[in-house]
Order: sequence, then structure tokens, then C-alpha cells
Amino acid sequence: MRPCRCVPYALLAAAAAVLPFLPHCACSPAARTPRKAPATRQADTAPERRVLKHLLELSSRDAYVRQAAAARIATLPRGPHLARAVTPLIAALNDSEQDVRRAAAASLGSIADRRAVEPLLAALQDAGNATDVRVTVAAALACMPDGRSAGPLAAAFKDAANDAKIRLAAIDALVAVESDSRCAAFVAVLDDKDMEIRKAAALAIGRIKAAEAFDSLTARLADKDPRVIEAAVWSLAELADKRSLEAMAALLTSEVPRVRWAAASGLGKLGDPRAVPLLSALIRADRPKWGASAASSGAQDPAVIAAAAFSLARIGEPNALDAVGLALQHPEPPVRQAAAQGLGLVKHPRSVEMLTEALVNPDNSYTVPAIAASSLGQIGKELALPPLLKMLDSPDASRRRAAAWAMARSLHCVEAAEPLIRRLRDSDASVREAAVRALGEIRDRRAVEPLLPLLADDAYRVVECTAEAMGKLRDPRAAPALIKMMGDTVHKPGRRAQENIAYALGQIGDRSATPALLEMLKAKDGWMKESAARALGAIGDPCAVPPLIDTLRGTLPTTARRPVVAHRIVLSNDVLHAAMDALAKIGDQRAVEALREIKDRGHPDVAPMAAAALGRIQGKNHKP
Repeated sequence: MRPCRCVPYALLAAAAAVLPFLPHCACSPAARTPRKAPATRQADTAPERRVLKHLLELSSRDAYVRQAAAARIATLPRGPHLARAVTPLIAALNDSEQDVRRAAAASLGSIADRRAVEPLLAALQDAGNATDVRVTVAAALACMPDGRSAGPLAAAFKDAANDAKIRLAAIDALVAVESDSRCAAFVAVLDDKDMEIRKAAALAIGRIKAAEAFDSLTARLADKDPRVIEAAVWSLAELADKRSLEAMAALLTSEVPRVRWAAASGLGKLGDPRAVPLLSALIRADRPKWGASAASSGAQDPAVIAAAAFSLARIGEPNALDAVGLALQHPEPPVRQAAAQGLGLVKHPRSVEMLTEALVNPDNSYTVPAIAASSLGQIGKELALPPLLKMLDSPDASRRRAAAWAMARSLHCVEAAEPLIRRLRDSDASVREAAVRALGEIRDRRAVEPLLPLLADDAYRVVECTAEAMGKLRDPRAAPALIKMMGDTVHKPGRRAQENIAYALGQIGDRSATPALLEMLKAKDGWMKESAARALGAIGDPCAVPPLIDTLRGTLPTTARRPVVAHRIVLSNDVLHAAMDALAKIGDQRAVEALREIKDRGHPDVAPMAAAALGRIQGKNHKP
């Protein structure tokens, strides 16, 4: 029979052994002979067709095509259709190009079919493979834990001739493999010359919680490298063996700050109450040396004090709270942050007292009060809410503001609504602002009527927060006041307030707001146009479709190339995306023509948005 001179058919024929149900070239005998499909065979799904396409590309003469095909298989949806890719990918492990081998190994790991274990082990042991190929092979073996991998993986990281990257990847892979021999393998390299190998082995013992390696890990606490000591401390804490306490306590007097930090952190992770006096003494002994700055002579490294404070809170003993409170007075903010975060773990009235004081401490920057507020929320309203409600009635405005601010951040309790509503008439604008924020987070509709007068407040921040809170409350009673405010030309709100008003009207969903939002859509400011478009999409009024289409055509870049001024196109794209999203939400067929026009222009920033919006509109109007 005369051979076919059609190149595509030749490629298909070469791959036919591994690609069942391949299409045939028009000049092939099979194509000229009609054949009825078996009754049990079903039409290939889209993922199956993509698998066939990529497997065909694996037979390409172009190494880049083969590499891309092997890599793309890993991105396909999981399913039985990937099983047919295993054999070709195994064959690709012997490709002439290293990049193809690496991509094939990565895809085999993603598929996780155990037929690939033996070929991957052979690739791991092949010294002819590049380092990155063998590292990827080890990672792939970790994705399909199999007892057959234990011996070769152990041999790979024990062999000092191998590159350190290969050895580290093999250690990581062996952690995932259930085997009785892996602990002994890790212990065998705890005294390796390479620090990274010792560290990885120490961490691996903790990850598999191998209690039989306790003595070997304890010996590593005398290692010359603090990073290995840190790993050994972490693993000892993971083993939760109380014998570790004495060994870790001895490290608190080390000359190396990193070792002291590791010991303080490890004691907290261990959770033994016997560590409380040791860590408390560390903070108390250092307190007189703080002075006016953290650089005072002889003071502990701030990271050590931070670790000690957090560990004391983590242990959770009430008698440790005084020392944690001392850490809240440390001159370095990171120490105060660690102490505030730790106090959230201790559900005790004393913790609440210290955290509320941290809220109003003038020496604290924004981060410390923010963490303190989050910690109060973590403790819970039963303990934290009563002191905060008491602070709301304080004669000190800073304490009233701090209490309302903490409720806004973390304590969204309905019980606080009435006291917060009373604070809406506070003489201090910052207190009113914090109370508005809190009421918006609580989402209690009793606050709607009291909030309405604040839309005309003298403080612009209060106005902005009130508009935003109305959007979170989603109460139709607020719509008329918000619409009137948008049309107020005498006391016109600022840009941020107008954006928040648009957001609120969109969340309320009242179509009576459409004219005001369409007027806002004509603004020259890109941020305001975007806010108006998003609100119109949320309302879903079909009357907004023609103006939104006009906005699209008026904002669209005139060239298919990315403009030189990147900032301008980013702002334009925000408006375009908001308008397209609004049209997709409304789902009106009148937008289809404009979106197709935009899609066909092929602008790299805009065409994908238009295609997505078209798909959503057509999906809404599709009737099965």
C-alpha cells in the first residue's frame, strides 16, 4: 500500500498506539471506509479532546511544543480522562530535552497515577537527568505516596554526591511516604556536613512525629548553626515530650539571640506550665533595661521578649498575665503587638483589662490597637463587651472612640446597637465616625433613622462613613435621603462620599435612584463613573442600558495596542469593566451588539472582559 504523504496523518498514525479514537486524515484508508461506532462508546468531552490534542503535540519535533504540551496536561480538570495521558508522559521522561522531562514529571505528579512510580524512581536515580528534573521527580513522588519510594528517596538524600536541592526534595518527599524506615533515614543525616540537610532532617522528624528520635533531636540542640537548633526545637515541641523542657530552658541563656528566640517560642508551643516562671523571669529581668529605647545597653533582643510574651499567653496560665502586661509596655511596637495578639488566647478578665488599655495608650500606633481590638473579639462578647460599653460612657473622648472602634473591628454585637446609637450625637466627630462604622458592621436596622441626620454632618468623614453604613444596612428608607443628597448642588458631598452614596443605592436596589446615578455616570472623574456603573448594575434597571453602552463606546481605547500612559488605561479599564459587568448583570440583549464590537477590536486589556460579559448575557437569555 502506497504510504500517505499527508504529514498530519503521519503524526496521527505514529501516536495511534497510545491515542485511541484518533481522527483520521481524509486521505487515509480508514477515513474512506465508514465505520459504525460501538454502541458503548460515547462522544468525547471537551477535557478529553484537550488531552488528545496535547498528547498529539507530545510527538512534535519541536521541543518547545512538547514541553508546553506536557506542562498543559497538568492544568486540565481532574478526571478519568487523564488516565490515557500517563503512558505518553512516562515515555516523555526519556525525552532528549531536559525541559520536556521536567514538565512530564510535574504532570505525572499532578495526575498521581501509581503506574508512574517505578518510571519516576528510575528518573530520580538517573544521574544523566538535570538537577531541576530530579527535584521535580521527587516532588511528583511526594504527590503519590507509595512504599516503593521509601528506599530510593532515602538513598537520594543520603548520597552526599547529589546536589543539595535533590537531597532536600527527597527528604520532603519521604515525609509524605508511610514507611517504618524513614525515621532512621532522617536520623542518619542529622550530622551531615551540609547545614540545610541537617535542618531539613530535623524538621522532617517533627513533621512525622517520630518520638523514637527524641535523643537524636536533643543532641542537635548543641549544633553549631542556630538554624539547625531552631529546627530541632520546633520538632521537639511537635513531639510534645515533657522531657524537652529542661533542654529548651537551657537555651534561654544562649549568647545567640536567635537561639534564645527559638527556645522561648518552643516553650510556648510545648505548652508546659512549668515554663511560666522561666519566661516571666526573662521579661521581668529585662524590664529595667528598656529605658527610653529598645537599644538600651544590655537589653534582650526585642524578638526574644516578643516570643516570651506570646508563649506565656499561649500556655494560658492566669499567673502569666502580669508578665505579658509588662511586654505591652515595651518600647518596641513588635513586642507590644505580640503581647496584644497573645492576650486574645487567654479568656480572662485581666486580659480584657489590659487590651482595653492598649486601645487608648497614646504611645501605640495604629497596629497595636488594631490587634488589641481583634484579640477582644477573639475573647468573645461575654467578657469583652461589658468593659467596652462602660468605656462608651467615659468622659474621655479618646476612650469613647476606642470602644466604638473596637466594636466596629471585631465585636459586631446587636446588644451594642442602642449604646452606639446614643453616641451618634456625641460632640466629638471621631466618636461619631467610630459609632457609625460599628453600626454599619452590626447591621441592625434600628440604626437607620438615627443615622439619616448624619448625612448632613459637618465632618466629611462622618458623612462618608454614614453613606457606607447605609449600604451595609440595605434599608429602603434611606434611599430618598441618599438620592436628595446626590442632587444637592449647594452642599455637594465630596467625591468619596458620592462614591459611597452610589454604593449604598446599589445595595438598596431602589430603581428610583437610576436617574441620579445616570447623572453621576456622566462625570469626568473615572472613579465616580465606575461607582455609578457598578451601582446601576446592582439595581438592574433596563433603563440604564443605553447610557452604559454609550459609556463603553466613549471610554474604549481607539487602538488595539496598549497605550504608552499605563495609568490612564488602567483607570479606563476600571470604568469599562464596571460598565460591562453592569450590562451583564442587567442581561439585556441590547448590549450584545456593543459588546461584540468591543470584543472584535481585540484590545488585549478589554476584549476578554467583553467576551466574559457576552457569555453571561447569553447564558441568562438561553432557554433550554
